[in-house]
Amino acid sequence: MKNQVVILVMFFSFFVVANTAYSQPDNYDTVLDLLKKITMPGEITDPLWWQLKSKAQASLIAMGEDAVETLLWIANDEVQPMRIKLFALGALAEMRCKEAMPIIIKHLSSQSETVRWDAIECLGILGTEEAVKLLLDIAENGLKVENSGMADIYAIEAIQKVINPTATAELKKALKSENNNVVGAVQKALANIPTKEAFEALATTLSDKRYGVRKTAAVVLSTVPMRESIELLKNALKAEKENEYMQLELALSLTKLGDGTSGKILRELAVNGSELDVRGRAVDALAEVSDTSAVPLIMKFLNEESTIRAHAVCALGKLGDASVVPALEKIAKDDRIEPLREAARASIEQIKARVDSN
Repeated sequence: MKNQVVILVMFFSFFVVANTAYSQPDNYDTVLDLLKKITMPGEITDPLWWQLKSKAQASLIAMGEDAVETLLWIANDEVQPMRIKLFALGALAEMRCKEAMPIIIKHLSSQSETVRWDAIECLGILGTEEAVKLLLDIAENGLKVENSGMADIYAIEAIQKVINPTATAELKKALKSENNNVVGAVQKALANIPTKEAFEALATTLSDKRYGVRKTAAVVLSTVPMRESIELLKNALKAEKENEYMQLELALSLTKLGDGTSGKILRELAVNGSELDVRGRAVDALAEVSDTSAVPLIMKFLNEESTIRAHAVCALGKLGDASVVPALEKIAKDDRIEPLREAARASIEQIKARVDSN
């Protein structure tokens, strides 16, 4: 009898502990209700839907750490629809909750490509050292599941969005990859991370032996508005003696950062570039950075062969100087090449629209 009592007491104690350990958090219904509102289907053009969705997102964010345990519970809850569980997982990733990693890893082996993509995206949002290491492996080798689809491409996209400074060490290692797409994604991630270590790692890629890596470095540095970025690009431009395409990218990046000295390089390449493609892209670049002082130079290209003329016609439309309309009207009416006549008409419409709006 005594033994039976002991067994009953032990069983009851185990039941209480187990039930307590696995009972729903107190705010379970509140968090679940917010998730349902956030993931509720609706019309993108419906302002009320957006208002309800945004309000629910703001409420969930405001809960902060208080929502973590519940979000983990919901992300693991087999009863909940997958869209609810995935959004809970995404919220945990936004909070950089390391406890979300096992759930993310489980979804990477899902039969659904959509679920796998969401899991990969969560790795990028989480951005911890462990998450980025796994992302880089997927980018290099894909997923070891049947019909893994475009997992490597999804991983490359997710790497670009990493902003967590704790991932810097893993990102730096990946700069040695032979896969230029992976290196490019890492360069973009390093530009997102506002630390000296990340910037210095990005800076090293500007002298990489691979043109594609150097080009991406120039483009990415143009998105980092710092004095150091301008100095790096200027030094690289001085050192670049042979590759006109690289000179073009460096000059364009400097112009985007507000450095006026690079406009001279763009003009020189537009006039004296050794290849038509380089000259044409230099003309495009002058329009892209809205260098209206280049209009007289670009007008001269209207008398050259058709490839450069086409670039000039489009560039003049983007620059919006009304004084060039008569020259464009002549091309639109008399030129023997139909695509060029169409381009001239489109540029005239661009200029007129800009004049009317002013």
